[in-house]
Amino acid sequence: MFGPLPEQPQFPVYGLSRAFNGTRWLEKWDRFRRPGPLGSYAPIWHVDLGHGDPAGDSSVLVTSTVANLETLRYRNSSDDSALVDAALGVLLGLIHLAYPTQSNGRRSAEFYQHSTILEQLSRQPDTAPWTGATGTVDGAETDFAHYRIGDAWCAIANLVSKQVSLGVYGCGIELDDYAIEHCKNLDIYLPRRHLK
Repeated sequence: MFGPLPEQPQFPVYGLSRAFNGTRWLEKWDRFRRPGPLGSYAPIWHVDLGHGDPAGDSSVLVTSTVANLETLRYRNSSDDSALVDAALGVLLGLIHLAYPTQSNGRRSAEFYQHSTILEQLSRQPDTAPWTGATGTVDGAETDFAHYRIGDAWCAIANLVSKQVSLGVYGCGIELDDYAIEHCKNLDIYLPRRHLK
């Protein structure tokens, strides 16, 4: 969903460290709908934070924090479901950056070719074409699975001790350019539509 967060998420949300002094925005968030009356919702389960150029025309990096659903006591889930969800989200972001809309308003054939294999790629982060990479998360070197198309890239890591999975995608800002940390003040991330 787009717009302001309706509540504080029940899990740590990650963004770039204070060393990054560019534009920050709330890209999107979502929650599961509970069965039952309209308007009955479960907790927020993922939050995406943007850094850099919101239009994606120059340097941009988006972090995607996905909660383990067991942590939210919403439903039973496999240990890797949050990692798969994070991977799907950042892979989709990656192909949007790698294959932007053409001047005729359409996407390239490569965009559609990649879109057909996203689910397969999301479930196999330990195999090619994923490679290993490291980034700094909360002050500690963290192993990521990394995938690149041209100048655009994405990466995923399972932060088991925090009970979340972290996805990151970008172009013009690399995984190791800035540390990633738990963002305790989400108010500094305005929804994209509020940016001037």
